This record gives sequence, C-alpha cells and structure tokens, in this order.
Amino acid sequence: MALTPQDVQNKVFSPTRFRTGYNEDEVDTFLDEVEAELTRLLDESSDLRRQLDEARRSGGGGPGVPAHLLEENQQLRRQLEESRRHLSQAQAQAAQAAQAVRERPQPVGPPGPQAGPPVGAPGGPVGAPPVPGGPTTVMPALVGGGGQGPARTGPGAPGQTDADIEQRVARTLVLAQRTADEALREARAESERARREARADADRIIGEARAHVAEQLGGLEDDKRRLESQVEQLRAFEREYRTRLRAYLEMQLRDLDGMPTQPAVGPGGPSRPGLNPGASNPTPVPANVGGPQNAGPGQPPQHVGAQAFQTAPPMGAPALARESNGHNGRPDLDPGRRDAAGMQEF
Repeated sequence: MALTPQDVQNKVFSPTRFRTGYNEDEVDTFLDEVEAELTRLLDESSDLRRQLDEARRSGGGGPGVPAHLLEENQQLRRQLEESRRHLSQAQAQAAQAAQAVRERPQPVGPPGPQAGPPVGAPGGPVGAPPVPGGPTTVMPALVGGGGQGPARTGPGAPGQTDADIEQRVARTLVLAQRTADEALREARAESERARREARADADRIIGEARAHVAEQLGGLEDDKRRLESQVEQLRAFEREYRTRLRAYLEMQLRDLDGMPTQPAVGPGGPSRPGLNPGASNPTPVPANVGGPQNAGPGQPPQHVGAQAFQTAPPMGAPALARESNGHNGRPDLDPGRRDAAGMQEF
C-alpha cells in the first residue's frame, strides 16, 4: 500500500492505558511503513538513474537527447540526494524515539483517561503534550512520488518530543504555582479583612459598653451626692430641732417655776383666794372653780377645779416639726420663730 502525505499527516496513535505516551507497537509499525516506502522510493530513483545512464550511453549524450529529459534527470538527481538525507534523519529520529520510549520510567498509578485527537492531528487540542513517534509530515515531496519543495519536520517529531514535554510541564507547573500563590494571597487578604472588621466591631462594642457603664456610674454618683446632701440636711435639722426643743422646754419649765401656787379646794369647803405674798389684793376665784356644781337630782356634785389646770394633749415630735416648719418639710433654722404656734402648744 502506497503511503501518501495525507496518511502521514492524519496518522493517529491510540494512547496507552497504564503509562504515558503512545503504543510502542503502533509507533514501530508506522516507522517500518515509512522506512519501506522510503526504500521503495530510493530504489525507484536508482532505477531511473540507471535508465538515464543507459540512455546517455546509448545516445552518447549527443544532440539527439531531448532537453527536457536532461532537466528531468537533474531534478531526479536532486530528489535522490534529498531523499537520502531525509532518510538518514528519519532513521536517526526513529532510533532516538525508540530509545526514549524504552528509557522512559513507568508511572506508579494508571493515568486518567485521555480523550481527543493528539497534537498534530487536525482539530486536536493545543496544549496536549506530544509523545515519541507522533504524527509527522516527513518528506511530502518524496512520499507522493512527485511533490515539489523541501521536506519539513512537524512539531511532534521524535527529536523534539522530550523538550516539548519538559517545556509544557514547566509551563504547567509555573501556572499552577501562580494560581496557588494568587489563591493564597486572596485568602490572606480576606482573612486580614475579616480580622480588621472583627477588631473594629469588638472595639465599637467595648466602647459602647464602657460609655454605658460610665453613664450609669455618673447617674449613681449624682444620686449618691444628692442623697448624702439630703441626709446632711436631715441631720442638721435634727440637731437644730433638738436644740430648739430643749431650749423651749427649759423656758417652759422656768415659766412653770415662776407661776403662783393655787391652793387645793376641798370638797364642800368655801373657796379661798390664792396665797400670793407679793399681791395686795387676793385674786378672786371663779364661782365654778373649787365648789360643787349643781347636779341633777340624785347625782353627786362635781368638782371642776382639777379640770381648770389641765393642759392640752401633748403633740408628737413630727407634728411639732411640721408646725414649726410651716408644713414645708425643710428645717427652720431661724431663731426668731421659736415661739411659733407649734411650740406654744406645749
């Protein structure tokens, strides 16, 4: 079967299942086909060259040989030299690829499933790494038997596979490291922002709590000072009230000591004037004092002498305080009001 440039370009190797790279058997088979086709082309070129030499010998290279045959002969000669050079390059690359495949270490675990056409095939993924023995476009001028232009080597050539794999692995590692650094940087920034927000909230809450406590303490201090002031006022009022009450009682006692003594009126006896050595005229006693009052029939006579000297009921200290303060609840510290109505009730 003739090998065409389209076959070389569209050749797809199936990926291996338990190791990286393509199947070694398929790669070796494809290289064998390329080698057989190149050998056939070289043999055909040799036959054409031999026929050309025979034609030259038979014709002697005289003017009977057409010019287009001479030009075609030169072209075939150039193609032969080019095919030999590319054959040697292909054989060297095939040997390197086979050596690389044999020396490649086996992976520990099975790789993930690979999908899609390989790199170099039309429509294949751009970032897929090439593998030794990948699809190549080797000698398009010689494979078809009559193509024009020099041969070229595709990006998946065996000589460039290891370097491409290393470069792509390095790029992948750099990209992964860059992504990890960016994610770490974003995580650190987010954690720092959350820490700042938490610190701000904590400071705000602590400040509000301290302000509330200070406000409450200030109110309590004001209440304490107000109550202490009221207690001092009450204590001052108590001292002043005791002093005034003592003075008033002493004055009343002195007045009682200076009052004249009235004799007691006996039952049935006539009333007598009071004995006052300093008085020239005795003070008359009222008719209803000391003598029995007229009672009804069958009732004993009543004496009102004792009732005449009875005093008003005593007032308590709170009533006296209210009377002395004028019912305003504040201590009266004015000495001139000693003879107020409350004090006179004593």
